[in-house]
Parts: sequence; C-alpha cells; structure tokens
Amino acid sequence: MLSKNIHISFREPVPSSSLDTFKEILSLSNLEIKGDISSHKIEGIIYSYGMFNLFKAPLVKALELSHLKKYVKEIMILQ
Repeated sequence: MLSKNIHISFREPVPSSSLDTFKEILSLSNLEIKGDISSHKIEGIIYSYGMFNLFKAPLVKALELSHLKKYVKEIMILQ
C-alpha cells in the first residue's frame, strides 16, 4: 500500500452523483481517498492498494468517466 496527499479544487460545485461515481471508479482501480470530499473540493490522502501503486492515470480516468474533469480547477498530488 502506498499513500499520498491529494488536493483537487473545482471551478464550481459538482453534482453529488458524479462524486459518488468518481469514488466507485477509484475503488475499481484499487484507489481510495480518505478525507474531505465535497462539491467544492477533494482534500485528503489517496491510498493505492494495487500491485503497481499507480495514482495519476487512474485518477484522471476516474475524473473523465465521472464527468468531473470539466469542473477541475487544480490537482495537486504531494509526497
């Protein structure tokens, strides 16, 4: 397991259904975010439970598939 701090801010409030879809897609990629997940931002720790400990590509794919990518203002993944 590997973890990193994450901060995603949105340009405008996002639908809660899209946030739920985002979390479900992340879990399929063996990722989980623990922290503050709201319609304005996602802030906390992202955990990778997968064999390859990938973060960036599955995260971007989850944002695309949940239709949140168009709302993203900033993404920061810190060590």
